[in-house]
Amino acid sequence: MAAASSKPPVTLPSSTHLDPGAYVRGSHSITLGTNTLVHSRAYLLSAHVPLVIGDGCIISEKAVLGGPLPSASADNPGHDNRREDDGVKKATVIENRVRVEPHAQIHHSATILEGAVIEAQAAVLPGAVVGRHAKICAGVTIREGMQVPEGAVVWGNGEQMRRRAGDGGPAEERRLQAMDKEREVTMLILRTAAIKASQARRDKGR
Repeated sequence: MAAASSKPPVTLPSSTHLDPGAYVRGSHSITLGTNTLVHSRAYLLSAHVPLVIGDGCIISEKAVLGGPLPSASADNPGHDNRREDDGVKKATVIENRVRVEPHAQIHHSATILEGAVIEAQAAVLPGAVVGRHAKICAGVTIREGMQVPEGAVVWGNGEQMRRRAGDGGPAEERRLQAMDKEREVTMLILRTAAIKASQARRDKGR
């Protein structure tokens, strides 16, 4: 397995904002969808398997996708514990309109389905699947291989959950629309700031 510090091939649509301050490392491909926002100091990692991020997502500061983060103190840093099913290596998949909040961790080979929310400091371990429009509350750990149902809210020790309105519910649609607006406004602010900074550098160089 190639070193986690290497630069992976990245597919980046023009409508997506990948902040220059994000940490992008790995040996497998990283693919981002359209209109996705990746904040500064987010970690996009593909040392174990490819990382796929869908359309319209928000990846917050210090969120970790495709982890865990490489550590020199790991018991067996060379061990490749990728999830397999009939011999097929499982990518880390973040579907459309997913929000990953600060310090949340999505480990390699996990799948986060459309419209889900991973709150701050939550962790989704390898091979787990978080259902559509589910919410993993702050600080919760979803254990390896766990299946979180569609529309579930998970809290406490990760075993406590209740159902909430799923895809198509008016409240959920309003939440997603608000998230879309937040993402659009933030991306506009960041791009405007980048243009102004670039212009200032050009003016200084004259």
